[in-house]
Amino acid sequence: LPNDVAALVGSIRDSIAAMLPSMGFGAEAAAEWETVRQTALEYLPETLENYANIPNVYARVRRRDGKTPHNLLIEQLELLDERMKDIASDVVDGQTESLVAHGEFLKTRFSDPLTW
Repeated sequence: LPNDVAALVGSIRDSIAAMLPSMGFGAEAAAEWETVRQTALEYLPETLENYANIPNVYARVRRRDGKTPHNLLIEQLELLDERMKDIASDVVDGQTESLVAHGEFLKTRFSDPLTW
């Protein structure tokens, strides 16, 4: 893969790998998990396969609507990368909120010596 493509694929892969152990439960988490799953198993492979089907000599030269297949691939990978980073951020925010809530619990629990 060209370096720019490999970098985006690596970023998408890293976001997915970082999230997998942390995915929560509930309706919102289920929707996010489904997007992550579909990206890993369908969206990313199909995007790369569609590009790979174009002869390499045309991938950077042939234009459609002013864009080469390479440009179109980069746009699509950037979209996937952005969404995976958004979901990863949501996962981390949820984990941070859990940590904050637990800290508040501990402060309350241990602020009164009678509750020890």
